[in-house]
Amino acid sequence: MLLLQLNVLRWRDFTVADSRGDSQSASPQVDAQRASNVQRSGERNSASAATRYPLVYIAGPYRNDDAWLCEQNIRAAESLGYRVAQLGAYPVIPHSNTRAYFSSAASDALWLAGTLELMRRCDGVVFLPTWGGSSGARDEHAEADRLELPVFGIGHVNDGSFAEWVAMFRAREVSNGRV
Repeated sequence: MLLLQLNVLRWRDFTVADSRGDSQSASPQVDAQRASNVQRSGERNSASAATRYPLVYIAGPYRNDDAWLCEQNIRAAESLGYRVAQLGAYPVIPHSNTRAYFSSAASDALWLAGTLELMRRCDGVVFLPTWGGSSGARDEHAEADRLELPVFGIGHVNDGSFAEWVAMFRAREVSNGRV
């Protein structure tokens, strides 16, 4: 319970609560800095609210018995994510979140369930060309179909149809007043 021993900063009301729950005013300099930080944060939030970018999940093989080949799978996903970002969408790349050195931190069940949950929160999915050889990517494809998420392949990214979808997505968000 280390958290109970530490002071907890309440950013909304600019007070500091100690472990007993008592509140005390911080120094005027600290309060001014916090107010400035909150104002800048609000500016970032209003700027981001004006521009709604689609979240796009990058799907494809991850695991391999050979660590180098696993790394190549990760790099392929990152490369595709880079292209997705260039086309105006935010890439969600689970390969980067669960890179080989994270795999021993928890069971496969956690990583597989977590990445499926990430995908469920996305607006679309782009599959690497090698996705069919991965049981995890096949599960992601089945879930994307079940959720009726827009599904794209590398061909769609290269031929302009993915960029067209991004533009339509953003136009729909504007017309629905979500930005």
